Amino acid sequence: MKIKLTPQLAYIIGLWKARRAKEGIGVEGNRGICEVFLRECLSLGVAQPDKVKFIEPKAQRLPLGQEREKRGREDCKVYFYHSAYRAFFDEVVKKELELFRYKNEYSANFIAGIYDGNGGVGRENRLHYFFGTKMDEMLLLRLGMRVKSEKKKVVFLSGGEFEAFVKPALKFARN
Repeated sequence: MKIKLTPQLAYIIGLWKARRAKEGIGVEGNRGICEVFLRECLSLGVAQPDKVKFIEPKAQRLPLGQEREKRGREDCKVYFYHSAYRAFFDEVVKKELELFRYKNEYSANFIAGIYDGNGGVGRENRLHYFFGTKMDEMLLLRLGMRVKSEKKKVVFLSGGEFEAFVKPALKFARN
């Protein structure tokens, strides 16, 4: 099976890289992230509807007056099995510095997927960040973006660059 990289597939790979589930090809996180991943995979034909597993946490019954503890990243999980796509996704993540070296639609969607997976806005709603690796930081620097690394966060120093390049490709709406 020959798989070709498209901008939509680059977004899915970025989201998968940021929120990878242990089983198959999938993500774990809040319900919104799982729905975005599922919708994108089904619309692209990467997964078949009858093969996808969508797992939500079981409702916990607690005595009156006690609150349910948050489970962090594991609110829900969506995944499917496909060995050809799994090998392709692993190869793209391995070669991300080569494949996304140009400032185009492919790299914008890949970075948008990572940002949707584990990004946010900080410091008076001006600085966008995501939790990434040194390779992610190097990729953004190669694309000519001003970023810096703070512990495990990759921070965009210029909000205008983020607004122009990455924001049009975002698919997960944050409140």
